[in-house]
Amino acid sequence: MAPLLSDRVLLADGDPGLRRQIQKRLLDANVYADSVDDGGAALDLLRQRSYAVVLLGLVLPDRGAERVLEFLGKSDRESRPVVLMVGEPSAARSLDVDLVQIVLRKPCNLTQLADMIQSCVQNVSAPPEEPQGLDEKLAV
Repeated sequence: MAPLLSDRVLLADGDPGLRRQIQKRLLDANVYADSVDDGGAALDLLRQRSYAVVLLGLVLPDRGAERVLEFLGKSDRESRPVVLMVGEPSAARSLDVDLVQIVLRKPCNLTQLADMIQSCVQNVSAPPEEPQGLDEKLAV
């Protein structure tokens, strides 16, 4: 199983031009992404390391997106946000809503996408806050 979450994003999409554009916008937002073009490569990376966010295009070669979603569903479901990019919104109707938190329709605003992913990374990789005033309430 992969180690604790990192501050990296896994970007898997079959469109090389879109991947480059997204990766550049993420880098501009100080978010580092590993970019792959198929589900097999995405699965290899998911087995090797942990990611704060998985950004996944629904259409990948060899049913890649389905395989990645199946793998993520079998692993720790609370570990990372999954953002799915679709060309047609109806394609996302049968998805597991506990697994896929965000569905975006292509084409999407890349600046807003990068801002959203940056926020997700910061929320996932930030250490939990210490509860305030807990000691006083427990001391009876």
